[in-house]
Amino acid sequence: MAEKIYVGSGWEKTFSNGGSVINISIKQSKIAGLVPNDYGDVKLVVAKRKEPDPKSNATHYVAVDTYRQSSGPVEDPNSLPL
Repeated sequence: MAEKIYVGSGWEKTFSNGGSVINISIKQSKIAGLVPNDYGDVKLVVAKRKEPDPKSNATHYVAVDTYRQSSGPVEDPNSLPL
């Protein structure tokens, strides 16, 4: 498994109507050097932290989605010969 490349943080805001949003902050210097996939995209994942960050109170982290970032087609494991 590849090491996670953390590129930012997120803060969840919950509204009185039950809805919520996650505001994210991404370090441009950390994503500027990432190699895009065949479609020109850099895939990121926003995931909930186990505990809020004690310094920034961030509830989420933003990282490179290394599973989906690889170039080339993703093969369906069910279509592979036995």
